[in-house]
Amino acid sequence: MNLKKIDFNSDEYIYIDFEFRDSHQKNLTLVCCSLMQEGNMERYWLYGDEDTNKLKQRIEGLRDKTFVAFAASAEARCLLTLGFNPIDFKWIDLYYEFKQVISGDNSYRYGPCYRTKNGITTKVHTSPSYTNSDDVTIQKRVYNKDGSLVEVTGGEMAPSLVNALLSRCKIDLDPVNKKNMIELILGAKTFDVLDRKLIQEYCDEDVVHLPTLLESLYAALSWKCWTASKKDQDILAIMRFRARHAAALAVVESNGYPIDFTLLDNVHSNSGMFYEEIKKPIDKMIP
Repeated sequence: MNLKKIDFNSDEYIYIDFEFRDSHQKNLTLVCCSLMQEGNMERYWLYGDEDTNKLKQRIEGLRDKTFVAFAASAEARCLLTLGFNPIDFKWIDLYYEFKQVISGDNSYRYGPCYRTKNGITTKVHTSPSYTNSDDVTIQKRVYNKDGSLVEVTGGEMAPSLVNALLSRCKIDLDPVNKKNMIELILGAKTFDVLDRKLIQEYCDEDVVHLPTLLESLYAALSWKCWTASKKDQDILAIMRFRARHAAALAVVESNGYPIDFTLLDNVHSNSGMFYEEIKKPIDKMIP
């Protein structure tokens, strides 16, 4: 397969990540943003609106570019908070693309799977159905900070940025540091100079490796299309189309779901009747 060469470090791609809090509110409380174009990292401290106007002007000038993020609905919500409609922008969501790549790959999702019978342990084909089997041990893969593999009994691997970078790019982010920084961002009442430095560096770390991950996922999805005899598909166009869902989801998450309370009350008051009507055909089949 001759993979079409694409420069993912060109000015077309804007790699972006926000840190924020108050995700239960319509408008988020933005803490900081890291934005990278052509390998140049830009940092914006947003807590207290310090660099907010500067960032808004920068984003306004990037409307024709493609924004790339991992779990882009969060970044799209941050754009909403800044006063932009994320649906007006082009997106690539690497979370969605990573999910596409590992779809059907149970060896990644569940790790090695073993069955022991009559004292003999053999490796078996991994499948979600095995998770409910008493005689099968599912091994979830856990990685040390140095990248060495530890296998412990567990469930499905989370499709997180840490796991995506490690499995696709052999890049090891420290999950303990990630946990500590999230606690700082969400829990601190104020941020001192050191806090700001650590948070901004943490935000940078979530951005700097995104071009490498995008390139890896693009290659993997191109190979999937090739082997499925869909050689002429425009992978980037499909990525952008898929990410429209993330932008729309951000709007729903911010605005909530519209509820017709009159209809809802009607459903509740008649739920007993619905239940009895549903039961009738079942009762006839099973006396």
